[in-house]
Amino acid sequence: MPRLIFKYSISFCIMVSCASLAHAQDQSEIDDLLKIIKTTKNDSVKIATLNTLSQQLYNVDLKQSLQFSQEALMLSEQQPNNKGKLDAQNMLMRIHRRLGNFEIAIRYALDGAALAIRLKDSLQLFESYSALGNIHSSILNYVEADQYLQKAYAVGVK
Repeated sequence: MPRLIFKYSISFCIMVSCASLAHAQDQSEIDDLLKIIKTTKNDSVKIATLNTLSQQLYNVDLKQSLQFSQEALMLSEQQPNNKGKLDAQNMLMRIHRRLGNFEIAIRYALDGAALAIRLKDSLQLFESYSALGNIHSSILNYVEADQYLQKAYAVGVK
């Protein structure tokens, strides 16, 4: 019995150490991204970095993730048909869906779908339609949910 307790104790210590190491690496990456945002003069690099930072923080700090996505979207408005804007809209849709702000999430998903069509980005279009289907399902609007999921399926099989 003492050997079993010892094995579990060692396993637990290893798991805690790995989690701490992963968090330290994540924090280091976040710090590097923040440095890039502060120092770069290139708007495209700044937008991409803000979007990456928002994605990194999505499961850690939703409020900061929201702020970085909003900043990326604002900056990308000067370049209306770009991938950075599409990524920012997608993150904002995901954040608002998680927060339960379904109407706002729907607006970002619709905007993202329209931009994905203009950019001929079928993966983002699939994601937007899937998200719209899931959001409408969450608010018990099953007819629209089915319509968007059918559209997602049609994009996915191409």
